[in-house]
Amino acid sequence: MSDATLRDAARAETQARLKLDLVTGGHGFIGRHLVQELRREGRNVRILDIANPSETPYGEPLVPAVESLVGSVTDPVAVARAVEGVERVFHIAGDPSLWRADKAAFDQINHQGTRLVLQAAAAAKVRSIVHTSSAAILPFGEVATLSPDDDRQTLTPSAMPGPYARSKLAAERAATAAARDGVPVTIVSPSLPIGAEDWHLTPPTVMIRDLLERRTPAYLDFDVSFIDVRDLAQGLIRAAERGKRGHRYVLGHPPLRFSAFLDRLGAVSGVPMPRRSLPPRVALAVAWVSELLADHITRQPPRATLEGVRMAGRPLSLPFRQSAEALDLALRPLDESLQTIVDWLRTSDGGRTR
Repeated sequence: MSDATLRDAARAETQARLKLDLVTGGHGFIGRHLVQELRREGRNVRILDIANPSETPYGEPLVPAVESLVGSVTDPVAVARAVEGVERVFHIAGDPSLWRADKAAFDQINHQGTRLVLQAAAAAKVRSIVHTSSAAILPFGEVATLSPDDDRQTLTPSAMPGPYARSKLAAERAATAAARDGVPVTIVSPSLPIGAEDWHLTPPTVMIRDLLERRTPAYLDFDVSFIDVRDLAQGLIRAAERGKRGHRYVLGHPPLRFSAFLDRLGAVSGVPMPRRSLPPRVALAVAWVSELLADHITRQPPRATLEGVRMAGRPLSLPFRQSAEALDLALRPLDESLQTIVDWLRTSDGGRTR
């Protein structure tokens, strides 16, 4: 082999490494859409996920040129291997549920897993890290700017409504601390993601499925914000390209009342929506009983959680507009996103078809 050929091969290998992105949780709902978007942009992708790609429920092979590593973000060996040679890290892996029989697992996965990814990525000298947080924790503090340092005194662990929110806040605090130490990490805090191919059935999809199947006799009226998972995928990429180190970008449509959301979902789907609104105290009592039974008897996820009801009690006044403008991100109309998830739930039999 000639010297020129060797140089060309080395150059090609270097270019490939510089276009390699790691997506933790890449087989999940958000991760899968992000991987598809990255591949469309010509990026090489490595996935770190606890799911084996041969066991994913999508009924189709993984996108070509995607390397998949089976492992947890709580495993330092798996994480160190995953970040080796990558240019950018998109950290999405975590537990999005609002109830677990083992409450300590929230901190282990969402917080300690994030710390491990941040440390390994910093040691590997990656160019950019995007940490996926959650807008659900933000109404519990005075959040008005894109800088998490501005709300450190109000957004505190004691203000959080439960173990899930505390774990997400702790993870976000780890990301901002890393940014202050010079690590190139940016935070994205999405509202409720909705869309097709949510085979793991995240809480927003379960909520909409139950409404379409008329399994929800009453509702709690509160502020709610959604984002199309395809727009969220694009927002994560924009955060890697344009986001400022240590800043938080809150992505989602302007909030609307849940009763107004029901009107729009009913118009899109043609399904009658519930009309009876529960008083907050009644909703809390129902959640308390449901969670008590789940914790001590059924050991199965309850229909309502205390943390979820507490989250619903806070008005949403967050920097959605500033975040979208900073990333130059345009969101598709909410009704289009609702039509997408309604169509998918119907063709997949409520997410049950594999």
